[in-house]
Parts: sequence; structure tokens; C-alpha cells
Amino acid sequence: TTPGEINLVQGATDVLDGGSYDFGNVTVGSPQTVTFTVQNTGTTNLTLTPPITVTGAAFALGTTFGVTTVPAGGSTTFTLTFTPSAAGPFTGTVSFATNDCDEGTYNFVLNGTGTTIPPVADFSATPTSACAGTTVVFTNLSTNAASYSWNFGASATPSTSTATNPSVVFNTPGVYPVTLTATNAFGSDVETKTGYIVALNNSGVVLPISEGFVYATFPP
Repeated sequence: TTPGEINLVQGATDVLDGGSYDFGNVTVGSPQTVTFTVQNTGTTNLTLTPPITVTGAAFALGTTFGVTTVPAGGSTTFTLTFTPSAAGPFTGTVSFATNDCDEGTYNFVLNGTGTTIPPVADFSATPTSACAGTTVVFTNLSTNAASYSWNFGASATPSTSTATNPSVVFNTPGVYPVTLTATNAFGSDVETKTGYIVALNNSGVVLPISEGFVYATFPP
């Protein structure tokens, strides 16, 4: 008979004893949890001996083995979590004991990179040209933002806003710039559109109209 034989996979990828697993790019402060599957490819029971030891400040054990005795052809799982606290690379290790003859202590390296995603401010409005006093609806097109600060100018109601998609009335005829500041935990981005809103004069002007007749004599 073949003793218990461990094979560790993450998804469809083998994670070798003495090898490594890379979490890839993960947003700072956002935990990513990955499930690892322990397979027994031998013909007798594979015994797993806790604890699963995890090192590295950004890495942690999520859940331990579902079972510690894995029958031939069977499997069990455990999870690891990567939570980067800052931008840049992180490294850790994982190790646990088994009764596999040539892999009595299974260990591998953990890698991961913390990334930041700054916001990008953008917006549109409808209408952008209308009579003074018309309500203009702004549509926020920003990405990766958590909060917003709008500035429409002193003649607008409201003149500022923190709403996502504000509705604004430009009370006085004129041409107005609009500024949107989008912010998240990683910074801010400012989008200013100059001369973006045109508030037209809505007072009617009556032009004088005169009529005249011209007489002409035509020969018979």
C-alpha cells in the first residue's frame, strides 16, 4: 500500500511543498480570502496535525482543516486571508504537519501586494443650457469615490452640495463653471468644467413692428 500522500491545490493550481502562493494585487484594507484543498492521492489515510502556522503581518488563518483524517481519494480544505495595511509587497509563510513520509512538514511561502485605488472625478448635467431658474440635474460619473463635494457658484441654489447626484437651480443669467471633488481613503480628485452651465435670460423682448404700403401705377 501507498501511505497517505498529500497534494495541495488552490483552484486548479498545485501549491507545492517548498513552493509559494501569490494573492496578487489586493486593495489596502480589503481582506481577500482564498480556499486551499488538501487532497490525499495515496491509498491509506492522510493525517493532518494542527495547528496551521501562518506568519507575516498581513496574512492570517481563516478556517482550519475541515477534517484532520483524510481517507484515500478524499480531501479537506482550509482558508487563508490576506489584508494589506499599506501599498507594497508582503511576504509570509504557512506550515503544518502530516503523516506523509516525504512531506512530514508541509510549508510554502505567501506573497501579496497591497494597492491603492485613487478616485477619478467626472460628471455630466442635463440640461447644460437653459433659461435661468431651470433645474439642472447632475449625474455623477466618478469612480472609486466614497464622498463628493460640489461647487456651483454663489448664484446657484444650492451653491454647494455633498449629494451624489444633486439637482441645482441657476437663478441668474450667466455662464457657470462647476467643480466636483471626489474623495476616498487614498486621496481626492478634482474635476472642473469651465463655462459648463449656461443660464439664459428668460425675459421676453417685444420688438416694434411697423407696416407700410407702397403704391405703384401700372400701365393698362
